[in-house]
Amino acid sequence: MILPDQKQFRRKEHWYLYNYDINEYFNKNIKNYARMHYINRIRKIIDLTNQYSNGKYVLDTGCAQANISTLLAEEGYKCIAFDLRYNFLTYAKLKWEYGYINYVCGNIDSLPFKKEVFDVIVLGEFLEHVAFPKKIVLIMLEHLKKNGIIIITTPNGSSLMNKFYFKLPTYINKNNECELVKRQYGPSGNSHLFLFTFNELQQLLESIGLKIIYSCLMNCVFFNPITNLIFRIFPINFLYMIEVIVQKIPYFKRVLNDKLIFVVSK
Repeated sequence: MILPDQKQFRRKEHWYLYNYDINEYFNKNIKNYARMHYINRIRKIIDLTNQYSNGKYVLDTGCAQANISTLLAEEGYKCIAFDLRYNFLTYAKLKWEYGYINYVCGNIDSLPFKKEVFDVIVLGEFLEHVAFPKKIVLIMLEHLKKNGIIIITTPNGSSLMNKFYFKLPTYINKNNECELVKRQYGPSGNSHLFLFTFNELQQLLESIGLKIIYSCLMNCVFFNPITNLIFRIFPINFLYMIEVIVQKIPYFKRVLNDKLIFVVSK
C-alpha cells in the first residue's frame, strides 16, 4: 500500500481521508494514542482473518479508505472494497500497489453480489452507523459461505472514555428509530447513532443463531487526547505493557477498553 499522490486528488473527500491516513497509518513519526489504536485494530482484523478464514474471498463493508481490504489483498486475499461513497473508493484506488481488489460502490441494503460467495465479511466500525444492525447482519449472512466468518469491530459502550466523548445511548436504550434512519450511514465518528456494550452485541448475534468463535475487548483508554501529552514520552513497549495489565483485571477490562471485536460464523 502506497501513500496517495496529492496531485491526483479531485474531491474534498480525498483530503478528508488522506489526513486520516497520514495521522493514523502512514506517518510512523507520529506517536499518539489514535495511531496506536488504529494500527492495533487493523492488525487484529488481519490476524483474525488469517487465523479463522477457510478461503480467500473477502468483503470489506463500509470500507472508507479501504486500508483493511488493501492490506488483505497484499496478503493474497481476493477482496471487494465496498462503500456507499464513490469518492471514498476513488481515493482508495490511489493507494493500490499489488494484489487483487475490486472497488464497488453501492448500498448495503441491496448488495450486488451472489449469495454465499464470501469467506470473510468485515464489518469494521460499521454497525454503530446503521439504524437496524440486526437487519444488516442478516443481509451479510445471505452472502457468507457456509463455513465463512464475519469480523465485527465497534466502539465499546461500557468504555468510560466513549461514554464521555460520544454521549450516546447504548443499543438497547436507543429510541426514535425514524430519526436514526435519517442519520444512518454517516462517514465519521460524529455520526455514530449508539454504542454497543459487550453483552448487547453478544445477545444480538446469538439471537440470530450465530456461533461466536472469538471475542475480545482491546485498546486501553488510558491513552486518549488528554493523557497523550504524557504517554508519548514513553516507549511503545511500555504502553503495550499497560494494556496487558488492564486485560487481566475484569472490571478494568470492561470499562477501560475502547473497542469490541467479535468473530462469528453460521
